[in-house]
Amino acid sequence: MGLYIRASIIAGLVLGFVLYVVLFSAPRDFPKQLLLPVHSGETGQDIAEALTIDHAVRSQFLFRVLLRLYGGQTHIKTGTYYFAEPTNAFAIAWRLRIGNFNIEPVKVTVPEGLDSEEIAAILAQSLPTFDKQTFLYVAKPQEGYLFPDTYFFYPGESMTDIVKTMRDNFNSQVAAPRVQQAITSSNQSFANIITMASLIEKEAPDTQNRLIISGILWKRLSMGMPLQVDVDRATYATVGLPAVPIANPGLDAIIAAATPTSTPYLYYISDKQGNFHYSQTYAQQLANEKKYLH
Repeated sequence: MGLYIRASIIAGLVLGFVLYVVLFSAPRDFPKQLLLPVHSGETGQDIAEALTIDHAVRSQFLFRVLLRLYGGQTHIKTGTYYFAEPTNAFAIAWRLRIGNFNIEPVKVTVPEGLDSEEIAAILAQSLPTFDKQTFLYVAKPQEGYLFPDTYFFYPGESMTDIVKTMRDNFNSQVAAPRVQQAITSSNQSFANIITMASLIEKEAPDTQNRLIISGILWKRLSMGMPLQVDVDRATYATVGLPAVPIANPGLDAIIAAATPTSTPYLYYISDKQGNFHYSQTYAQQLANEKKYLH
C-alpha cells in the first residue's frame, strides 16, 4: 500500500508538472520586454486575447480561469505592465490583480538642433517597442516645435503622447516673458522666427555668433539674396526661408532669431577650429576662405 501511495504521489507530481509546463508556463517564444497596456473597460477575455496574440500565455481559456480565481476582471488594475523576461501565467494574473506594473520612466535627453529623424533615433535606443514610422508620421508636421530637453517617457507610451509632450513643452517654453518680449519686438512672424532659429541653431554654437549670423541672414533675405547656409543646401539655390523648419531649435536660437544684431557684415565663415570670421564684401569673403579654410 505504501508503495502504491508513493507511486500515486510521484505520478501526481509528474502530471502536475507536465500540466504546468503544457498549460501555464511561459511560452518559449514569450516576447522580450513585453509591454501589456490594460485600458479601462477591457474584459478578462480582451486581456487574454492580447496575451495570446503576443505569445505570452498558452491558453486563453485557462488564463481567464486564473483571472477569475484571483478575483475576476473587476479587480484588474488598469495601466501598462512591463515584463522584462518570460513570466508564467500565474504570475501574470497575480500582477494584474495587485497592479504590479514593474515599469519606470526612461530618461531621454534630446539635444538642440535635431530633426525628427534624429530624435527618433535617440528614442529608439531608449524605449522598447518604439515605433519609428508612427512617430515620424506624427512628429514631422511638428518639425521645429518639438522642444529639445530632458524627458521621462514610459516604455509603451504612445507616439502621439510623446510628440504631444514635446510640443506642449515648446509652447510652455516660448510663453516665458523674455521669449515673448523678444518675439513681440520682432517684425517677423512667429513661424519665420522658428524657421530662422532652426538654421541658426545649426550654424553657430554660441549666443554672440548666433545674434550676428541672425542679423546677416535677415539682411540677406531683405536684399533678395539666397541664404546660402551650409546646414541647408537648398538655400544656396533659392531665395527666402525654407518652407518649414529644418530642425528643432532651443530658446537661445529662437531669441537670437527674434533679436538679430545689426552689423555691416554680409558674409561669414567658420574655420577648422570653429572660429567665425565676418566680411562685408564677397571679395573679403573669398580672402577669408583662402586664409582660414585652405
